[in-house]
Amino acid sequence: MSKHSSFRHALLGGAIAGLTAAYVVRRQQYAAAAQRYQYPDGKALITGASAGIGAAYAEKLAAIGYDLVLVARREKRLKTFAAQLEATYGVQVECIAADLASQAGIGTVIGRIKTGQDIAFLVNNAGFSTTIPFAELDYTVVDDMARLHVLAVAKLTRAALPSMIAHHAGTVVNVSSLMGYMAEAYHSNYCATKAYLNTFSESLAREVSSLGVTVQALCPGLTDTDFHMSADYDAWDRAAYPAFMWQTADEVVGYSLQHIREGKSGMCITGWLNKVLVLVVRHHVIAPPLMRLFEHVMRLWTAQMARMTNAK
Repeated sequence: MSKHSSFRHALLGGAIAGLTAAYVVRRQQYAAAAQRYQYPDGKALITGASAGIGAAYAEKLAAIGYDLVLVARREKRLKTFAAQLEATYGVQVECIAADLASQAGIGTVIGRIKTGQDIAFLVNNAGFSTTIPFAELDYTVVDDMARLHVLAVAKLTRAALPSMIAHHAGTVVNVSSLMGYMAEAYHSNYCATKAYLNTFSESLAREVSSLGVTVQALCPGLTDTDFHMSADYDAWDRAAYPAFMWQTADEVVGYSLQHIREGKSGMCITGWLNKVLVLVVRHHVIAPPLMRLFEHVMRLWTAQMARMTNAK
């Protein structure tokens, strides 16, 4: 082996050892931060709280001891869920039936936030998607998605921040999506509004983290909720995506809260597979061929599943 080759191997070994040591130290720092962490005093307000990720946040925050303010359109379902939480965890749960795709609904929740001045943990979770070509979308759907994903989040966050900053403690979680990093056909408006959430959250985190406020954009991938069960997804084939790509709502919220306890602001991408996907789609030169390869693999997977089903 030449001297140059030995030097390169030594240099590579040193780099790997250094990176490994840095990773271990960083993990120890995160673990120590999580042990010291104390959730901010006050109430937690969660939008889109009657099912899925919103309901998982309500469960976990109630288990921590938070009194809750739950917001959703389906009042009967919301009140039933609230009664279950009160009975299980001994917390107080306030319900607000409001459609945040409407200006009136946004105004109602803003009014509650400003009147109480007691919201220490805000989860902006309400959202929806479609699989309809953009040229065929009803104009009201275009408007509703922009108002729900953009205006409602910005305005509710604006209403909650002054009290959080005054107390030098508070948390805002904006539930975004991996789609905020992507540019997918039939999801153009959804991808664009989720991209806003990512940029808004990351910028705001840099603005208020020194003031004691944590801001997070939660970016889950495929999540096992009723999100894909609407009429807009009738033609969508869930079976085309293997089980290892899916996470439960509890797992997604667990990632979010763990990041917060570890003192991390900004982006929270749930799981190693989703982190790899983001790395791929962020690099526009390599993204198209890799995404085509991924789609080809998914088609092969779907065909194999169909053959196995027919063989039974």
